[in-house]
Amino acid sequence: MGKKPIGPSPSEIAIQDALAKKAEDGLASLPFMNQKLDVEKRVDDLLSRLTFEEKCIISAGWKNNSTAPIPRLGIPSFHMTDGPHGIAPYALRGLGGSVVYGGDGLPVVPKDGTTKDGTSTYFPTGIQMASTWDPAAIEEFGKAVGEEMRAIKWHMLLGPAINMCRTPMNGRTFEYHAEDPLLSGKIAAAAIRGIQSKRIATCVKHYAANNQEKNRFKVSAVVSRRALEEIYFPAFKIAVQEGDAWGLMTSYNEINGTYVSEDPDILRKTLLDGWGFKGVVVSDWGATRYCKGIKGLVEAGLGVEMGSRDLFKIEQMQAMKAAGDFPEQEFDGNLRRFLRTMLLVGMFDDPASLPEGSINTGEHVQVARKIAEEGMVLLKNDGLLPLDANEVKKIAVVGKHAINTFGKRGGSSAVGVHHEVTVRQGIEKKLAGKAEVIDDPAAADVAIVCVGLGHTHDFKGGDHEGTDKLRYPLGITDVWLVNKTIKQNKKTVVVLVNGSPFGIEGFIENAQAVLEAWYGGCELGNVVADIIFGDVNPSGKLPVSWPKRLKDVPAHKSSKNYPGTYTWLKEPKGIDKRHKRWFRQFVHYDEGIFIGYRHYDTNHVEPRFPFGHGLSYTSFTYKDLMLDPGQLSGDGIIHVSFDVTNSGARAGAEVVQLYIKDVLASLPRPSKELKGFKRIVLPPGQTERVTFAITKSDLSYFNEAQNAWIAEDGEFEVLVGGSSRDIKLQGTFRYKN
Repeated sequence: MGKKPIGPSPSEIAIQDALAKKAEDGLASLPFMNQKLDVEKRVDDLLSRLTFEEKCIISAGWKNNSTAPIPRLGIPSFHMTDGPHGIAPYALRGLGGSVVYGGDGLPVVPKDGTTKDGTSTYFPTGIQMASTWDPAAIEEFGKAVGEEMRAIKWHMLLGPAINMCRTPMNGRTFEYHAEDPLLSGKIAAAAIRGIQSKRIATCVKHYAANNQEKNRFKVSAVVSRRALEEIYFPAFKIAVQEGDAWGLMTSYNEINGTYVSEDPDILRKTLLDGWGFKGVVVSDWGATRYCKGIKGLVEAGLGVEMGSRDLFKIEQMQAMKAAGDFPEQEFDGNLRRFLRTMLLVGMFDDPASLPEGSINTGEHVQVARKIAEEGMVLLKNDGLLPLDANEVKKIAVVGKHAINTFGKRGGSSAVGVHHEVTVRQGIEKKLAGKAEVIDDPAAADVAIVCVGLGHTHDFKGGDHEGTDKLRYPLGITDVWLVNKTIKQNKKTVVVLVNGSPFGIEGFIENAQAVLEAWYGGCELGNVVADIIFGDVNPSGKLPVSWPKRLKDVPAHKSSKNYPGTYTWLKEPKGIDKRHKRWFRQFVHYDEGIFIGYRHYDTNHVEPRFPFGHGLSYTSFTYKDLMLDPGQLSGDGIIHVSFDVTNSGARAGAEVVQLYIKDVLASLPRPSKELKGFKRIVLPPGQTERVTFAITKSDLSYFNEAQNAWIAEDGEFEVLVGGSSRDIKLQGTFRYKN
């Protein structure tokens, strides 16, 4: 990655000065400052030196996105910034081109405040990262954004965001990864490894069952323990156990009537004790406002209340301690997790020993471009694509999304964008000197029409934090434009720019080619052009099923299931006038474990596009499935292997997907569940032998009566293919405990 640091933000200057005096204050010789000492011993030493008041001070937000410094011990503010796919604008303030650096290498901030804001790389959003099915590429994203965080000298990136896509109406689907917990967890763990390799902490969010934005502060997910264990917890468990995340954020919602921030079962029993999470538990900003009190939050395991002190009032905490009613042992345990994270990011280490920072580098842009290339999904192609640039003399590019940009909006995940290539700009650059880009489809050899959603936060709703979509079908104006363009020119490519599925039944049958570009980051337009003209062979696969109609989604069986039923309160609940709550909203997850393809495939509901779907300009052949051995016992392993051959004329990538079916279970189970995947790149005619390992855990389900994961004796099927509906090979084996 690049090596050009930009220096600390102006807000860090005072802290840098304070830390420079550590030697004078005698702090440099203290054990917690010793980088050679074991991190747990450093934590022990630092924790022992904090007064109770100081512990209270750093247990809650100070300036919205930071904790307060403790000058006595040289503890600087701990800075946290959004977002999952690039650094938020507020973290870049004062880092623009007008910053002048002094002889000490620190920025000199003019008294009149004329410094401009800095910029960062805009990476593709979460759903497109998952569309790559490529953990290696996402780990490179993590390294890149970690370097950008190092450049601005902030400490924690609030992400990745990994809630399940239960409904396409959720306004934050674009930030999230998938409807499948395995895919989501593997992509998240890769991002975490990359980010934290640069000694920047991640804060995985939003734990858990934060599956809608509508009334997110007041909604309670009424969900079975089995659904939590099989669907809504596993991605977080993978992030913790395989990614070793240093932070985790609690969600706004209740689960079965208790807010997550104060739920000892969800936090302490499951996350901390069950999964062995060693990082800090941080509340979402304002997530504690309706909670019952300090004691419940501390006993549950909450480490830091953000972004202000809704409940962690210092005077009240002191009074509770004086009265002997404060859970000090749990409080210290929660705090040591935060201190450990501070040490892991190097807040007390020699700056020269920390990874170098860089921002807006060519290397980072290439990472963003690669993810966009691998994550765009060719949904439909009736032979129109790829186009031949030598045969196109005039090409029409129409639709508002041909010229729109997207990175600076969307809520908390907005990015301080350095640059953003629009679709029209990408096409114009691709065809410069070869063909003319015009506005009239009727006069063109080929037409491209760009439609989709957007980061709107208005009465229509959109892909935006804090609001859900209010309609599923694409807007009538956009549908009219697509059909008008197709009528004028049969050779029309429809490019979708969006972050969640929407109704496309009004035009899909008429379109010859449809490319899902998602919110493709800073290189969106260039990558769209590369795919349309065949310089890049599309290889993205859908991480979510694309339903034909909203009524096909199990979460939309009734208003009870989404957006939920309301119970009005006689008296408002809340800690003060700002946070009064006049009603509670209960969303019943009656579909249980049957979300996404688990529902569509089991109940024979035809989606518009299935989970895992994505076309290519080449073709792949699967053959020679082998299961070794043919029976699995106890904690043994079965190796599933088969050949995949590029049987087409172009080099390309295939995402191989492995599903398992329990043929005869004592409880209802899906017709198939994803248990493995691998992205392979093959030249024409080349074959690769792909191998997966299946263990008892891949066969297990959660039995609520026994409160345990169970693998039953009997027959299981292995299903291998290119999507949940494109199964190429099948085999069977038996399992015996």
